[in-house]
Amino acid sequence: MCEFFSFCSDGRGKFFYFKPTDIKKIRKEGNKEQYEFNSHASVAAFNKLNEDKLNKYEYNPFKEEFKIDHINAYRSDEKSAEKWVKELFKFKTRKQFLTFCKNYFYKIDYKQVSKRLGKIPTKKDVIKMLKRVESIDWFNPQKAPDKKSLKIKINSVVKAFGMDIKVELEINKLDSASAWASALCSARDSARASAWDSARDSAWDSARASAWDSAWDSALCSARDSALASARDSARDSARASAWASARDSAWASAWASAWDSARASARDSAWDSARDSARASARDSARASAFETVKDLMKKKGYKKNPFAELLKLWEAGLYPCGIIDGKFVIYYVPIRKGRK
Repeated sequence: MCEFFSFCSDGRGKFFYFKPTDIKKIRKEGNKEQYEFNSHASVAAFNKLNEDKLNKYEYNPFKEEFKIDHINAYRSDEKSAEKWVKELFKFKTRKQFLTFCKNYFYKIDYKQVSKRLGKIPTKKDVIKMLKRVESIDWFNPQKAPDKKSLKIKINSVVKAFGMDIKVELEINKLDSASAWASALCSARDSARASAWDSARDSAWDSARASAWDSAWDSALCSARDSALASARDSARDSARASAWASARDSAWASAWASAWDSARASARDSAWDSARDSARASARDSARASAFETVKDLMKKKGYKKNPFAELLKLWEAGLYPCGIIDGKFVIYYVPIRKGRK
């Protein structure tokens, strides 16, 4: 299976790949040929070349690893290929690097999403949320967050989920493999706590460790039930259930691809597994924030004045990793700026 970044050569030092401008044009035209932007076969087809007469290479820019996939041309040019691709990935800033990489992964097709959302009243809000998700700079390296302003944000999250509890703030650095693993464990501990509580409606009465995910699950299930009830009860809103799935899936795919890129860029090699799972957490929260928007108008009657997942998303937008509430503490991690990096 081809991996990012895939490219080909003719054995004479001429290299072929999908340029960001090519990808943009192909997507705009609907990608009728179903090109895979990290596929050697697609690279060959796009350039109208015989795949079996090309050398195939891969380069992992996150680990800076060059790999020979196949040598099919009349001679190997791996040395010049490795030099060429490393030059291609020389960027002055992390933002430029990530912007380039993101071209090769999932992009939300808003025309298709708009069609799937149908005529639901919150259609514009859903699309706005999806665009918000796409613009997030996940796991953005930064200086230590300001505790005062961060406390305001976490209190807003807690309130939005309907939890009448006081929480302390715990801030940790994501600066090592053990730190990434610890962050993942914290997130899992927060989730496990609620799993022990079988009744989702007990969210309002739960406290500390179990409160976070119980309220989380209650908000999500309540919104989903509203979508399904609306689909049953009204022809006008029959698109609610499918709109929910469309918004959720689009946000998940977009956030996963983007956040995984950022996590890989921020984490060291030994922390990749934990970073990958952390990226999944960002995708999950993005999916829920977007799905909730499909029934936002129905949720006010159930006590949700705001989309609670949208409040949670603000922490991700700040480049942070919100793990959840554990033993009365809202645990948050951030990626510190490495020396010599912009």
